[in-house]
Amino acid sequence: MLYFGFSHCPDICPEELEKLMKVVQGISKSSISVNVQPVFITLDPDRDTVDYMHKYCKDFENLIGFTGSMDEISEVAKSYRVYFGIGEKDSDGDYIVDHTICMYLIDPKGQVVDVYERRYDAESIVKGSLQHIKDYAKLKKKYAEKS
Repeated sequence: MLYFGFSHCPDICPEELEKLMKVVQGISKSSISVNVQPVFITLDPDRDTVDYMHKYCKDFENLIGFTGSMDEISEVAKSYRVYFGIGEKDSDGDYIVDHTICMYLIDPKGQVVDVYERRYDAESIVKGSLQHIKDYAKLKKKYAEKS
């Protein structure tokens, strides 16, 4: 499961990352044996350095965080059709990053299987993801039998 955001977000990103953790836990508690890796890609590489991301991600179980140059982040965001824009700095030098808010279910081959917008709760995402995982397993088995 993949989420784009920024660590200095005051509310939405932490809420969505908590939801992501609930989704991963819900899938792991199911009868389906599958490992789901939660991934967080920052849209604010100026503040979200490698060291900062490492510390930030420790607050979320098994979360792997990625950062890079603005060009690298822009390229990855574009490939997932994630919009983002850096807001104007306030008097303290702080700013908000406006961005697309959704989670991506990625298959083992790195392909996007589904996109879950903010309006979906963790339970709905778990249910949808488990169905996709079951479908993937059936297709994998079907093609393995033909080989």
